[in-house]
Amino acid sequence: MDVGEQKLNMPQRLRLAAFVAVCILLNYGGASYIYAITSVLIGILIGLMARKGKFDTVFGTMTVSVVVTLAAVVVSVPLNFIFYEGMTSNLWGDGVIGYLKEQGVPFALCGIIGQFYVDFLDKVITLLILFAVIKIRKRMVGKSRKAVTAAGMIPLLLASSFGAPLMTDTSVSANEDDLGGYVRTVYSSENGLPCGEANDIVQTNDGILWIATYAGLYRYNGSEFRWMNEYDSVRNANCLFVDEEGRLWIGTNDNGLTIVINDTIANTIGKEEGLPSDSVKCITKSSDGRYYIGTTDSMAVLTLNEGVKLLNVIPQVHFASSVTADTNGFAAAVNSEGRLFLLGNGEILTSQECPNGNEQFTCCTFGASGLLYAGTSGNSIYVFENTGTELVRQRVITCGRLSNLQSITFDGGTRGYICADTGIGYIDTKGNYTDINSDEFNNSIDNMCIDYQGNLWFTSSRLGLLRLSKSVFTDVYRAYGIPGKVVNSVEEWDGCLYFGTDTGLDIGGMTNKKQVENELTKMLEGVRIRCIRKDSRGNLWICTYGKGLVKVKQGGVVTVFDSTTGSFGDRCRTVLELSDGTIVAAGDTGIAFLDETGIRQTITYGAGFSNASISDSQFLEL
Repeated sequence: MDVGEQKLNMPQRLRLAAFVAVCILLNYGGASYIYAITSVLIGILIGLMARKGKFDTVFGTMTVSVVVTLAAVVVSVPLNFIFYEGMTSNLWGDGVIGYLKEQGVPFALCGIIGQFYVDFLDKVITLLILFAVIKIRKRMVGKSRKAVTAAGMIPLLLASSFGAPLMTDTSVSANEDDLGGYVRTVYSSENGLPCGEANDIVQTNDGILWIATYAGLYRYNGSEFRWMNEYDSVRNANCLFVDEEGRLWIGTNDNGLTIVINDTIANTIGKEEGLPSDSVKCITKSSDGRYYIGTTDSMAVLTLNEGVKLLNVIPQVHFASSVTADTNGFAAAVNSEGRLFLLGNGEILTSQECPNGNEQFTCCTFGASGLLYAGTSGNSIYVFENTGTELVRQRVITCGRLSNLQSITFDGGTRGYICADTGIGYIDTKGNYTDINSDEFNNSIDNMCIDYQGNLWFTSSRLGLLRLSKSVFTDVYRAYGIPGKVVNSVEEWDGCLYFGTDTGLDIGGMTNKKQVENELTKMLEGVRIRCIRKDSRGNLWICTYGKGLVKVKQGGVVTVFDSTTGSFGDRCRTVLELSDGTIVAAGDTGIAFLDETGIRQTITYGAGFSNASISDSQFLEL
């Protein structure tokens, strides 16, 4: 039999099958050996299929990949539900599960589809590489065949980890949004907010913004901040809450609760009225009419039916740092020990610590879909489904550079804004995280609100108040991540924006919103650029002070017209195209007429011109 036609014998096939099983086992063994059950089954199936010669053809190999995938799903899905609340713990698989769940697909089916999504491509690629290795090996003899097999195992091993479920939850990050369409304004002790710090902010139904500070309560009507010194019971303010009736609830540091209706104090509630402590840290109202008040002692449950009444005190929720409520009568809170509590009917239904022993829960918020988002002292957000009696973890979102999350605020639409000790960011409906570049306003950010005009307000207990106002204009340089400069000319060319500045050429990609650096930007680094224009032939013309006139053709071919050519100077001010396609450029020696071949004619200074430096307006008059 010819060497090129010989088939692998049984021991050889079984060795290859065993190696594939080991490769797939490595996907799981490093994090959780329970998935060795799946790997053992895969190894057995591959061995049986190899014995039947299924790896002799591409069709047979694809058949094996489908069988192996289905087997992996059958075994892995129950393990996922037993150990990981139904999640795959793989970035892409959990993303599929989350999306399908939001579309109303039953969670069991979501788990099956998510696991299939993870396994199918992984197994197809791995087994196709195995098929290629077998084919190559069959054509080799002696030591050379062993060398090829060994080399072939390297990509096989790499491929085996391509779609591996990672047993640590992660989320897409590293994106950054400068919110270039927003104008930034910081209010501090220097421009309107005398105290220079802010703890919380809310908006009442009349459009007035209220800011809680350690120096008291401030009222902002859109043009000025006013200190509400007439509120005797509010000499400092920790937190604020507005209920659906428009009442403003003010939690103070040493005087309990104050309730304001139409700018007038209606009630004050303190320790004498049954509040566990006069220091209030957080407030919310559940849909069943109960108000949950977190104090530095215990959590109080109040009602306003026929006046303020204390319904219950929950001592386990000691020093609550965050409290939230959904639309189904449930509430959730985080206490000073970092424990998360699910509350209902004024009682504790269940509680749990952060699964990551190195972190604690620090804040919590119910989303519009009813999922509970719990931030941590690290940079994680745990997403839970509330079953009514327990919290079932769905996924974990990693929040980039943020640390010690303080609050999560949803806009009712596409974003959830995250405030943290190290900055701000947001998550979208799929749980993808994006950093927000807040410049120097990046310290001790506690809360935020969105006013009726769509402006974003962020409070910092150290830096004051940041307002991001929507604008019809976009700060392009900020959006592209380019340091601000004086721009003399702008032109769109070849899918990019070209900015001529006093210190060189800046280029921004219009699709990816990223700064572009290439040979042209390096060539013009530090050179003053006065004008940039494109012509009807698709060429780009750049007027510089120092390098004359620069012509750039499609494809990047650069031609320079300067003093070294003998007919044009080094300082070019402006350029335009005539109706016949002729290019006219004005510089320190006069004007030049150019066509595709180069400079056709020049009119130098002194031949009818009184100025060697011709401005744009003079040029147009000519």
